[in-house]
Formats: sequence, structure tokens, C-alpha cells
Amino acid sequence: MTYCRVLAIYLSARTVCSLCVVVLFVTDTFFTGVLVPRVWPAPHRHMRLMRHLTSNDWDKAAIVQSNLPRYTISQRRFEEVPVWILSLQRSPERRASMLVQLTEANISFEFVNAVDGQDLLPEEEVKEYIKGSRLQLYHSADPYMRAKAGCDLSHLRLLHRLVAEGQDAAIIIEDDALLLQEEAVPFKQRLRRLFNQLPNDWELFMLNSCFSFPSKLVGDGVRQFRGGVCTLGYVATRGFALKVCTCLLEQPLTFAIATLFRSVACHNPL
Repeated sequence: MTYCRVLAIYLSARTVCSLCVVVLFVTDTFFTGVLVPRVWPAPHRHMRLMRHLTSNDWDKAAIVQSNLPRYTISQRRFEEVPVWILSLQRSPERRASMLVQLTEANISFEFVNAVDGQDLLPEEEVKEYIKGSRLQLYHSADPYMRAKAGCDLSHLRLLHRLVAEGQDAAIIIEDDALLLQEEAVPFKQRLRRLFNQLPNDWELFMLNSCFSFPSKLVGDGVRQFRGGVCTLGYVATRGFALKVCTCLLEQPLTFAIATLFRSVACHNPL
């Protein structure tokens, strides 16, 4: 009896210790990031993702970004950054609204026809870029998921175009965005001022932040962007576009964009 009791106590203690270790590593994986490395070398020169970015990782990155030199852009170079407006051909009222807003803001732009989820989507692109549960929902003919698939492909095409045309960066805005105009500081002037507040290593500048996570300032009027759900407007560099296109060789589109769409955001000019 005594032996059995000692064995039961030993096993109970071992179980508790094992659970504590599991809880410790789970906590570290999602919140602290002290014990588990973010990536680990894997065969074929790839890096294996070990855990998510934690708040500790983000806070450290914010400190680094805050202390970096600022990105500077001349008026001439700023004027050369293309503005692409993603718009559905069947939504002339949205185009009309954007035309008024951008004309008032004195911004040159180009309307780009978005992939319409209500139409038959290009099967080659769907097969190549939309995978997993999202592909299943797409084939279930769910209208919302078809619209999301069309939106994803629209943004992907513009990122490919950004690389192909050799542009340094491009401003991409969806046609249902609302530009917040201020009489004291016009939108265009405000946007250029924010450009000059970006850390010089920026690759993605979100112009909106729907349901984004709390984050720290990394410049005057510019916050670290830890992820969100909207792509109403953003500025992408060629480096960012290349990362997305490269990532797509190994991961489905939704994972690539969700993972990479984390950088910096301003105080909602859209």
C-alpha cells in the first residue's frame, strides 16, 4: 500500500510538472517569446516558423523602429508614386465617389479593374493561390468567400505589377474608401508628411487599421501595425511586393498576405 501511495504521489507530481511545462511553453509561444526562438533553421536553406510574434517581440521592434532614421522623400519623388484605385466595373457610383474625392485632393490616379467575385474567377489563379479551407468555401459558392477570393487576387495582381514595372512603391486604395479631408492640412500634404515620419526600413504603410491590435507609436502620427482585417488603403514598396510573391511559392495567398501585412500604420487618413 505504501509503495502504491508513493507511486501515485510521484505520478501526480510528474503530471503536474508536465502540465506546468506545457503551460510555460504555450505562454512563451504566444505572449513572452523568451524561451522559444521565433524561427529555427530547416533543411534546404529555409527557416521553420516556431512560434507567433508575441507582444514582447512587437515592443522590441517598436523601440528599434522608433530609433531608426526617418525615411525622406522629395516632392518630385512623392509625385511619381503611382496611385492605383481598385474598382469593380459594375460599381460606377463608387468610381464617381472616388473621382470626386481624388480630384478635390489634387491626386493623379488610375482606376484598375478589380477581379469580380460574382463572375467566374480565373481557374488557374484560383488553383495556384487559394488553398485549404478558403478553397473549400470558394467551391461551396458562398458569395462572400467568392468576393474575398476576388479581392485577394486583385491585390496580388497589383503587387505583381509593382514588381514588373520596377516602381519603388505604389499607393493602393479600394474604391469604397473615404479620404478624410482637413481644411488646415490637405490629404496629399498630410500623406507626404507621414511618409517622412516612417522608419527608413518600412516596407508596408497601412492607411487604415480596421480592428487592429493596440500598438506603439514609431513616429509622429505613425503606429506599428500588428495586423488587422481591412485593405482599404496602403502603400507597398517593391521589397514588400517581392516578399509576397516569393512567399506565394511556398504558402497560399491568404497566409502570405496575412503574415506580411504587418508593418506600420498612420492615424487613419482613410
